[in-house]
Amino acid sequence: MFPPQFWEPKKVEHFNDYFVRQAAVGLAHTLVLASPKANLNQNRVFAYGRDDNNGHHLACSQAEASKEDDFIRHIKRFDHLKVYKVEAGAKTSFVCCEGEDDLLSNRYQHHEVFCSLCKNEKHISGPLHFTINEDNKFTYYCL
Repeated sequence: MFPPQFWEPKKVEHFNDYFVRQAAVGLAHTLVLASPKANLNQNRVFAYGRDDNNGHHLACSQAEASKEDDFIRHIKRFDHLKVYKVEAGAKTSFVCCEGEDDLLSNRYQHHEVFCSLCKNEKHISGPLHFTINEDNKFTYYCL
């Protein structure tokens, strides 16, 4: 266990114009769910941190992830979705979104998001899983 003086809270100036709804801390990164103070109905997802190996959980390239300073990245790919929760793991990121309520299956559909594995033409229903490749392109998966 680290002694209490090892970690020290500090204000992140980047979020001065945001209402921070949630922060989720992973091993080497933090996810932040925040709304601009000018429009509290818009939730935005941010990845914050650094990683020397890859930047997939930060939604960036390995070169960006290995910068010496911590950085904050707005993950714009989620701007059109109704994000209500973020979670950060060791080297993973989870973003929970609302979808259209499908009364027949009682599951959610993520519009404009298709599974890369099954090549299905239907929108992904239920939990949304994703990775990001070297070209900063998202790949989505269904269960």
